[in-house]
Amino acid sequence: MIVYEATKTEFLRDNNDRDIEDVILERFRATTNKGVALAELRSWKESLGFMARVLADPEIPEDAGVGVELHLAQSAKRIDITLTGRGAAGEKNAVLIELKQWDKATVSPKDAIVSTWLGKAQREVVHPSYQAWSYATLLESVAVKLFRTH
Repeated sequence: MIVYEATKTEFLRDNNDRDIEDVILERFRATTNKGVALAELRSWKESLGFMARVLADPEIPEDAGVGVELHLAQSAKRIDITLTGRGAAGEKNAVLIELKQWDKATVSPKDAIVSTWLGKAQREVVHPSYQAWSYATLLESVAVKLFRTH
C-alpha cells in the first residue's frame, strides 16, 4: 500500500502551493483510516521540504514518480520515499530513501548500526542505508516470487 504517489511536478506543486504534511496526512487517513502523532506530522513537514529542494533539480525528469509512505505488505515496514523512473535504455528504476530527523549519528563497532539520540536516550539503530538496502532486497524477492508464479 502506498499513501501518496505523484509525479515530481505534482509533488513540487503540493509542497510549494499546499502544506505537504497536510496533503500526506489527508492521504494517510484515507488509506489507513488512522491518524498520526504530531511528531510524525512535523517530520513529514521537515523531511519532505528537504526532498522538494532535492527534486527541484532540473536534471531529475518532471515525470519521475514520487511515492511517500510505501507500506510493505505483511510487515510493519514503511519506505519513506520511493523515486521511480526509466533509465536511458528504458529499464525501470527505483530509488529508496530513508529520511531521519537526527542531529548526528556516530559509528558503532557493530555492522550496519549507528548510535544516535532518540527520545531522551542514546540508542543503537540500523543505519538508514542498510535499512533501505533491506527494503530493496525484500521488494526484489517478492517480485521474483510473483514472476515465477505467474
